[in-house]
Amino acid sequence: MQQLVTEIKSIPGVIGACCYHSRKGLVANSLPGLFKTDRLNEIGRLLAKILAAGRLNFPDLSDLTLQYEETAIVCRPIDQNTCLAILCDPAINMNLLGMSLNLAMENFQPAVSGSQTAAARTDALLPDEPLPEAAETMRRLLAKVVGPMASIMFDEALTEVRRTGAGGDNLLNGLLSVIVREIGDEEMAARYRELVTAELKGKS
Repeated sequence: MQQLVTEIKSIPGVIGACCYHSRKGLVANSLPGLFKTDRLNEIGRLLAKILAAGRLNFPDLSDLTLQYEETAIVCRPIDQNTCLAILCDPAINMNLLGMSLNLAMENFQPAVSGSQTAAARTDALLPDEPLPEAAETMRRLLAKVVGPMASIMFDEALTEVRRTGAGGDNLLNGLLSVIVREIGDEEMAARYRELVTAELKGKS
């Protein structure tokens, strides 16, 4: 990943780039030092959510461009959990950037695939989560309510609850509370709570 963002930085008009993973946070960065890791993680979370929301309405969405007076941000998903953010001059030739980006992604596809395989192996070494079937049920039901944003929202909620050391029923209750809070819409949150309650009661 680091080699990819370094290569992208060499494209004329590009200031730098970074890769954000929904579970691991910032995984690669070639932006100037004034961009701090904590801030980039916040921006990465927001961009990932914007991308997911865009795909909810436009399933074929491949790139997202945010245009400002002094800069432009181009965001592209690499896989389900990782997105690439590129900071560039607002006057950059977007067609040239798109072609250069496609070429860079093709050249580094083996490296990207290798990093994904390594990540999968790392995940496989983690201990099984308490009540994994119930947690996966909650993830699946969330997709019914919020669409493509579900995976990102669920992973962030799971990370937050794991930090508390909760397990078993406490893990599930914590997940439900955090997800309902993050949904941010009373009607959608109520629907999700009802779906989860009905589904998990039926399995108990």
